[in-house]
Amino acid sequence: MSLSQSVSVAVHNFFVRNRFVKAIIFLLCLCGGSAAFAYYEARPVIRMSEVLTSQQAQSVYHRVDDIELDGKFYRFYLHSEMGSYTITSLALFRKRVQEIHTLAQAVNQFQKKDEQLSEEIGGQFSIRANSAMDIISRPVESAANLAGQVADNLNQSFSTADSSNARFSYLGQESKDPVAAMHKRNVASQWGFDVYSNNLNVQEFLNAVTRARSSGKISAGTPSLHSQLNRPTKLADVDVELNTAYLLKSKSIDELQKINRDLFLKMKINQEIVDKFFQHPAFSPRNQTRIAHYLDALTGVRNRSAFVEAASNIQNTVMALAFEESAMMLNYYHKKIAGLEKLNAGSEVLEAISKDRRMLYFAPVDMIYWSEETEKLFDELSVRGEKSGFRVMELITSGKITDEASKELKKRNFILRDQFVNK
Repeated sequence: MSLSQSVSVAVHNFFVRNRFVKAIIFLLCLCGGSAAFAYYEARPVIRMSEVLTSQQAQSVYHRVDDIELDGKFYRFYLHSEMGSYTITSLALFRKRVQEIHTLAQAVNQFQKKDEQLSEEIGGQFSIRANSAMDIISRPVESAANLAGQVADNLNQSFSTADSSNARFSYLGQESKDPVAAMHKRNVASQWGFDVYSNNLNVQEFLNAVTRARSSGKISAGTPSLHSQLNRPTKLADVDVELNTAYLLKSKSIDELQKINRDLFLKMKINQEIVDKFFQHPAFSPRNQTRIAHYLDALTGVRNRSAFVEAASNIQNTVMALAFEESAMMLNYYHKKIAGLEKLNAGSEVLEAISKDRRMLYFAPVDMIYWSEETEKLFDELSVRGEKSGFRVMELITSGKITDEASKELKKRNFILRDQFVNK
């Protein structure tokens, strides 16, 4: 065979083999090999206007510079009259921005009406600039100015990062003097603060007003005006809210713990699980009280211990707020949509079975987008649900579900209820 004939044969064989390879790839795709080419979303870019109201994004007291996605939660970068914050989760952001606004209102009131408190509190929290509008035009400079001022007054900087892993000694924040402790709870209630907030600015404010009242000035620090920045959540149960607000105002930490323990024991939750829950440093007395009373409101629902056991294994304060929100989500679903029969503790989401035989998955996160991790989780849930005989499966989340994730979840026969907290 000549050289030219050998080359011709080699070329012919190459194309035959190449067609064969293409055919194999095509058959693999038909047989499910397409999974290797699955489409996953990149981490979404967060548009501020889609997450926050205009008042939440910016005011004379604060400004949100950026939002990004950190896992399943938003991360906010915020400058304010109280310093600079990095805040993880929308639930914690709502709390912090309300604290900032309330503290600013308090300082303004004291500057006009109360010289004693103006000197003690105003010197700690107000910016030396003439106008609060500077926070909008020069947020970094104003925040730096404040940080230096507060460092002078308190020997520490309040230019803070809201670390989700920070531990907080809640017991250490309660005065051993029962009268002073009562004053502090009353002040917190009047201004709408969480008396157990791990925001040091809030604690300094509450302590300063408490000292003034304990010294005999009972009306010190009483608000003449107080505005609520955040929209109220639709999940709030009026009876539970009124009861827990009363308890947080009137009861000490020890008294709250006894009340909450008794509720858990009445739900037949194992003592060891209860102890682990109360010993967890991420849960404040407020978290514990609200979770206990919202679970107690789930009348007739079995296995509520699964919720408490799952809560006992969280890693940080962000998840403490998420579990508080989850208890509210369960209660709302139980009373407004369909009665719940039983709770289960899933590995990634909270699970519940409704009385009309729906399999429910509760995800207290800010956003769900379609990733390899998301696909794996919901494929497993879908298969398990179908094997268990559930024809209807629902995903209930406090946050948003992207269009791509919605499309893929609906393919797997999930009914979706997103933005369940405020939608």
